[in-house]
Amino acid sequence: MPGPLTTRADATGTDIEIQQAEAEVGRVTAALESSKARLARLKRLKELGTARKPAADKAVEQPPGQIPKKAEAAAIEMQSEERGNLVIGFDRDRGRVRIVDLVKQSSRSYQASGSTKVVPVLGIGDTVLSLLLEGPEITEVAVYKASRGRWDIQKLSIPIRGKVAPMFGFNNTSAVALMIEAPEITEIAAYSYAKERWAIQKLRESIDGTVLPQVFEGMAIYSMGRLVYAFSDITGTWDVLEMRDKSPAAIHQTNAHDRVSPRYTLLQGDFLHSFDLNSGKWSTTSLEEKK
Repeated sequence: MPGPLTTRADATGTDIEIQQAEAEVGRVTAALESSKARLARLKRLKELGTARKPAADKAVEQPPGQIPKKAEAAAIEMQSEERGNLVIGFDRDRGRVRIVDLVKQSSRSYQASGSTKVVPVLGIGDTVLSLLLEGPEITEVAVYKASRGRWDIQKLSIPIRGKVAPMFGFNNTSAVALMIEAPEITEIAAYSYAKERWAIQKLRESIDGTVLPQVFEGMAIYSMGRLVYAFSDITGTWDVLEMRDKSPAAIHQTNAHDRVSPRYTLLQGDFLHSFDLNSGKWSTTSLEEKK
């Protein structure tokens, strides 16, 4: 099982442990789903091989253990899992995912480019499905939103050589942000439920290793040293905060207490930095007491 992921973010020990745990859960869940699908495929192939075994009086030469390509393709289509109104099937190594909506009676497929491997990942519930991607040249990311009934695909400016995994909020009804693990990371991405679109953010400084977001109700936060990238699901836009230094900052998610103007705050010394979800902008207030 893969070890805990690391992040270049500045955060408290507890925050980092929580981030690592969330990332590890996503990775392990994806690996489990991949193993379950592979097992189902192998069982199906075995069944097809037995069913298609020719009678002795009609023997046909065929290499042992091989299944005709058409039969194999049919078996791949049989790899499926039902979640709510959706039936989800996929072939990890071939980079193919198929969604069947039993209510809309429709089918929508996604094919990853090149040799990219893909595993579908669902958040809590069945409102949206995203993809865990791995390969030498990941050129795009995608989500399937059940209410929309189609794939929303976003091309990347620069292909990623490594892994991309979706991170969800607790109730799966706000932004989806991407954990990226690669030798060089130059941009990050998040998907807005409200706007039903992806948004790409160029990094001011490239990162090598891993970038790991924190995803809350209606927003995603990437902390990278003095730079804090924030995404609002309401506006579908990014804004970047450059703090004065790298000293530890207390992190508070205050939208539960301020529903009119939900915001995310960073307290650093005498400065309070706030990210307003309604405007999608950072603001800074001085708290220095006047004598």
